[in-house]
Amino acid sequence: MITKYLISNKQNQGLGTIGYNTEGVLVYFNFAGFKTAEQVDWMLTKLPMREVAVIKTIEKLSQYKLVVSKAELDLSFENAYNKFAYKHGKDKAIIAYGRMNEKQKIAFFNSLPAYHAHLAKTGTASTYMATYINQKRYEDEH
Repeated sequence: MITKYLISNKQNQGLGTIGYNTEGVLVYFNFAGFKTAEQVDWMLTKLPMREVAVIKTIEKLSQYKLVVSKAELDLSFENAYNKFAYKHGKDKAIIAYGRMNEKQKIAFFNSLPAYHAHLAKTGTASTYMATYINQKRYEDEH
């Protein structure tokens, strides 16, 4: 299980997420909401590598009008299936999802908003979830 922290601004706009494994080590970050490379670089200098330092980091980031809140990341198949656009082929999706490691599952979840936006923008039909996973489309840039 990964403990996830959401980074947002005072207007409640999500800027990014960071995640720590059960040993309290930083294993994941996503700064999709930051607009420039300079902002991402700045944030990387503020990130604690160990979860125990998050409390001090929260206090420091509040002076920059950033809010950090804790949330548990649900990597279960049911959560993934519920968030995926096309609800068909569940049996094969269960098998494909079961073969994924934790890092791939996180990438899967992070890819969904861009994938759904791509489908809406292009009018393209969604693939089956098993196809999306087996072809590693969660690694695509949409």
